Amino acid sequence: MRTTLDAALQRRLEDLLLGWRARLPERTSAAILVVDAQTMAVRAYLGSIDLADERRFGHVDMVRSLRSPGSTLKPFLYGMALDDGLIHSESLLQDVPRRYGDYRPGNFSMGFSGPVSASSALALSLNLPAVQLLEAYGPKRFAAQLRMAGMPLILPPLAEPNLSLILGGAGSRLEDLVGGYAALARGGNSARVRLQPQDPLLERRLLSPGAAWIIRRILSGQARPDRDPHAELVQRPQLAWKTGTSYGFRDAWSIGVGPRYLIGVWIGRPDGTPVPGQFGLASAAPLMLQVHDLLSNRDSQRGISVPVERVPANVGVAAICWPLGQPMSKKDPNCRRQRFAWTLDGTTPPTLQAADQPLGLGLRESVWVNDQGLRVDGSCPGAKARDIALWPAPLEP
Repeated sequence: MRTTLDAALQRRLEDLLLGWRARLPERTSAAILVVDAQTMAVRAYLGSIDLADERRFGHVDMVRSLRSPGSTLKPFLYGMALDDGLIHSESLLQDVPRRYGDYRPGNFSMGFSGPVSASSALALSLNLPAVQLLEAYGPKRFAAQLRMAGMPLILPPLAEPNLSLILGGAGSRLEDLVGGYAALARGGNSARVRLQPQDPLLERRLLSPGAAWIIRRILSGQARPDRDPHAELVQRPQLAWKTGTSYGFRDAWSIGVGPRYLIGVWIGRPDGTPVPGQFGLASAAPLMLQVHDLLSNRDSQRGISVPVERVPANVGVAAICWPLGQPMSKKDPNCRRQRFAWTLDGTTPPTLQAADQPLGLGLRESVWVNDQGLRVDGSCPGAKARDIALWPAPLEP
């Protein structure tokens, strides 16, 4: 059978992965998928750490195995929310404890950040803001959008999509996730990976070009866990990347979108047992970054230049203010914090309110004040009406 694999790259990554075996706990395997972002041709496919290693279930192909995706779906939700006009890049979200019926999600760090921007929430992979956003967008709608884009989420029989989806509460496959992340390199179009030359290029719209560009930009500014951020290093081609960890440390993920290649990495135990201490940032990300460096060095040695990434015409920048989330002068008394946001089509959606905002209060309130700006009764002489901005109730100072 003829394939699209690059034999030399396949062998180099097989050697690289074998070198990782001593770093991983017993019975733990790993998978790597490298895809040409332009053609979607698979250039390297490693379904396990060693096909002959029975103790590590080397016969199980983890590129196509169904696993919990952890936080790897978050970029798609934030992109869809941008396209839907729910947020801009600096929208105020809530990283606070909250209960959704019997469901009470928490952060990986076990702490909370309070008010956070959408870009920070995504870059830091905070769970509570993502659940807040999924509540506003709708779990069923989110799952349907992914399915139409070629990323079906597998649920137990009779189960309906719910808020846990965004934290890994469904099944997905590494090859499907890499196909989805192709949207960040292909102007918003996801695509199916191609393993044989005759396989057609099948792509579907997942995000708008502008939303895909903004999400890629957000994911490109993260510090590498394998480097000292203060050290002077050789400048590498820009890489957008995201990690994920499933419940109970069963799956560690890292997916990268480079200038020319898509890289997907999974680490875990094929039998589904936990691997304590093995999570996306600590194990899968360093391996993915090593693969990225190898590809970058190889391209450099061959004289292959990095493609120029152009900003879509409908992406702009706006100075917005918290807590309202909309354009406002920094001198306005209702501008508590000013931030500069990436926007689509010049729209600046107002701050997203949680469904349980007490008493149905909005984020504006009209009050009566005197000439000194002090609040008074409306019947007082000289009383003037003034609109004031309110923080969402859970974020009130």
